[in-house]
Amino acid sequence: MRLTEEQISGLNVACNEATWVGLQINQEQSWVGVTLAVLSLPVEGPAPEDPRIQLILQPLIRVCASYRNGLWNDEKAELLPITIQQLERKVLEGQGLVW
Repeated sequence: MRLTEEQISGLNVACNEATWVGLQINQEQSWVGVTLAVLSLPVEGPAPEDPRIQLILQPLIRVCASYRNGLWNDEKAELLPITIQQLERKVLEGQGLVW
């Protein structure tokens, strides 16, 4: 599915302010599920009780992550190796991962 410019812009805003709460990678079926808690304010009424959304991305070509011993923007921070299973677990544990 191709996204419109408006959809892309909305996703950029939502992802910039999101908290990563889940990640599931299925290499065999070539997809990844990303669960985010997003800030949202509807035009009318209160914000939803459950702020989570899930993005299913397919086809999955590759997974690329930068896992550092330091802040995300510290270019001198040591890069650490990480497996897909460790990445999924760290997202669930909320260990300093930034979307």
